Amino acid sequence: MTIYRHIPSSALIYSEFFCRLIIFTSFIPSIDSEEKAGDKEIIARLESWPLEKLKLEGYCLTDVVALWTKVISFGRPVAVFQLGPGICLPENLQFG
Repeated sequence: MTIYRHIPSSALIYSEFFCRLIIFTSFIPSIDSEEKAGDKEIIARLESWPLEKLKLEGYCLTDVVALWTKVISFGRPVAVFQLGPGICLPENLQFG
């Protein structure tokens, strides 16, 4: 992922903000390479580990049931995810 920053011509070159922005953008290539390396490591795990180990380490959920509710939130329908009767998923779990 490449992030481009546009610096307006009206910005003062010697302003503290501008200097910090230049310093920040110099780290973007390093951050991108670390992110790609991490992605490769995760993909390698997903391809090589057996399903039981992926479940144990929290990389996947199986037997999840999803239901659409009649509730509309922010203009979009709401889904409910369940593992089974009485089993609660963590509130901070994100799908996407």
